[in-house]
Amino acid sequence: MRKALLILALVLCNILVFRETGFLNAGLSEKQVYFLDVGQGDSELISLRGANFLIDGGPDKKVLYELDQTSGASRRYLDMVFLSHPQADHLDGLREVLKSYEIGIFIYAEEQESNRVLKEWLEHLLEEGVPTIGLKQGDRIVFGDSRIEVLSPGSEGSEDVNESSLVLLLDTGFGKVLFTGDIGAATEKRITKKRDVSAEVLKVGHHGSKYSSSEEFLNEVRPTAAVIEVGKNSYGHPAPEAVERLAKSGAEVYRTDLLGTVKLVFGKEGFKFMKIR
Repeated sequence: MRKALLILALVLCNILVFRETGFLNAGLSEKQVYFLDVGQGDSELISLRGANFLIDGGPDKKVLYELDQTSGASRRYLDMVFLSHPQADHLDGLREVLKSYEIGIFIYAEEQESNRVLKEWLEHLLEEGVPTIGLKQGDRIVFGDSRIEVLSPGSEGSEDVNESSLVLLLDTGFGKVLFTGDIGAATEKRITKKRDVSAEVLKVGHHGSKYSSSEEFLNEVRPTAAVIEVGKNSYGHPAPEAVERLAKSGAEVYRTDLLGTVKLVFGKEGFKFMKIR
């Protein structure tokens, strides 16, 4: 019954569900990813022709200003909103987004369903009439020639909320972006044993923590570029060790605390980064 209701909710959002989730009428032209400057937190907007997907919302209402600066979110409608994991620097900005944007469907990691903070948030979304669905390793969302695949979590049962982050691989058809939430080396190692994680662009895990972006992981991802979403903090992010490993990997590093919101554009000629201000 629950699955049937979820399928109905998705269909009402113009999404066709098999075991994969597919969008109708997807375009094949230029694709964009915005790494939003939300301070010490994560938020990324994926803008494909005809659809906008938001991953995380940062720690506060700053995400609203950043979304307003991007052409992809001008409709005040987000087809999908993903939460990598229920911590304040990823979730609290979504509370503000919900006040200003209509959300087609909210997606979270199925493994996190027992988390108290997530439970309360899902109850709030239910009251607001927003459909929700939990995804797990192996699930995919297909949009024309683009797709988003869930690489983690599966059913590992990790008690560490960071390690159970929703890890997403976006394949635009012109190149790939790997979104790693706040995972550390342990989850990085587990993922690379199961899946090819190679991607042109890496959203660096845990704001550049020294416990993320291990040398072994970077050797598997082989990123041409890496984005660290970070702001003023007392954690030492990004850690010198992580920055050194990224430099050693050959990736060009972009930091939102130094550059502000960064725009990534994929097209037939490859990809390029742009500052939006």
